[in-house]
Amino acid sequence: NTVFTANAGTSGTITTTTANNSVISYTLNQGANQRTGTIKVATNTLTNLVSYDEEYSETATTDLTFSLSAASGITSLNYSTTTATTILYRLQSAS
Repeated sequence: NTVFTANAGTSGTITTTTANNSVISYTLNQGANQRTGTIKVATNTLTNLVSYDEEYSETATTDLTFSLSAASGITSLNYSTTTATTILYRLQSAS
């Protein structure tokens, strides 16, 4: 498990992978608000096409949004938030 801390009002990349298929399990905290979820990712590394599905539960609305992008065979998990956030995540991948 890896801890990532996002400052308020920031966006950027949390992690990257070169695998075609990945599962990212995460828990995030924004003060008293918590969210736990899973992002399933499939990437065509030849065309840089990314498909993903996210499922999560949260105690109250959080303002962190995830997006995925791919370039040159590398898939990036990106975020954007207006609130300071701590994320604990685990990346599992298979090529």
